[in-house]
Amino acid sequence: MAKAPKSSGSNVGGKADRQSAGGAAMSGGGRFQDEVGADLFVHLLAGATPFGLPNSTSLEHVASETGQDTDERIEHSARPASEMGKTWRQFLRQHAAGATDPHRPLDAARDRIVLAVGPESPETVRARLREVLSRMAGLPPAASIERAAANTKEKQALTSLLSLLRALWQEEFKSVATDDDLRHFLAFVRVTVLELGDGTHGRTAMETVLSNRVLADGQNARTAWVTLCHAPKSLSANRKGIDRAGLEMRLRDTGCLLRRAHSPDPVRAVAESVESAHDKLDELLKRTPASLPILEAEPEPSLDTAGLHDAFARAELCGKLGDGLVRRRSVTRAR
Repeated sequence: MAKAPKSSGSNVGGKADRQSAGGAAMSGGGRFQDEVGADLFVHLLAGATPFGLPNSTSLEHVASETGQDTDERIEHSARPASEMGKTWRQFLRQHAAGATDPHRPLDAARDRIVLAVGPESPETVRARLREVLSRMAGLPPAASIERAAANTKEKQALTSLLSLLRALWQEEFKSVATDDDLRHFLAFVRVTVLELGDGTHGRTAMETVLSNRVLADGQNARTAWVTLCHAPKSLSANRKGIDRAGLEMRLRDTGCLLRRAHSPDPVRAVAESVESAHDKLDELLKRTPASLPILEAEPEPSLDTAGLHDAFARAELCGKLGDGLVRRRSVTRAR
């Protein structure tokens, strides 16, 4: 669950009573969990926002607390004792703990409980549930929870999930879950599909971001990725998290130096460069002889940072990793 005030931390497999909790129920076992952790580390280092969180939210700290892997053959099942049942039970506990956090309760606009799965996961999970849950938070207040399903297959997936959640709710909280209870909980949940194995487009995209955005020497991208994949295990072992400085130290130990300048917002960084250029131009114009003609500058074209957005989007099969991660913006200087 990614939980953030203005910036967010994420804790893969974590508890909701911390500043961040992650719920990544993994297919593919420990290796996939490590790759999901590395994906979060790349987002942190590049100043990018995962899981459709607002652009004002950025990762600052990542922790892995449980160290638990789920079975690689995870199936969508309505049985509380199934692997999927265990995952949703964990999510309910995280949500319940986060909702009563005295420092800052969960906020559906800023927090996420994320089910990360691979491309080999059942279609019911990686496609149908993903679509249903992406619509859940946008339902009108008076709309039925079933409105989140758009077709028969999605309705079947939602019905099965609701049945499972009601059974788990009864076991965990000794009460009957209302539609409002379930709707509030599901507003925090997202399914993300990641393909980060060797030779995949997702892996290539992550290494491209490391090369172009994070590292001083782009040739170290593969070494950096392997280093980041090793980090989640140690975090699980010591129950501690890591921030940008900690990741930078680990990368430096393997000969991977980071770029000197870093801004959490790529668009802002380019905008600041344009503003600086304007200031220099104004200073030059002040020194220009009055006899020389001065041409009024045209407004700058939109700043195209879609390349970074596309690189991250390729890492998620559905193309929605970090909705609105980087958007085209026009920067013009007031006259």
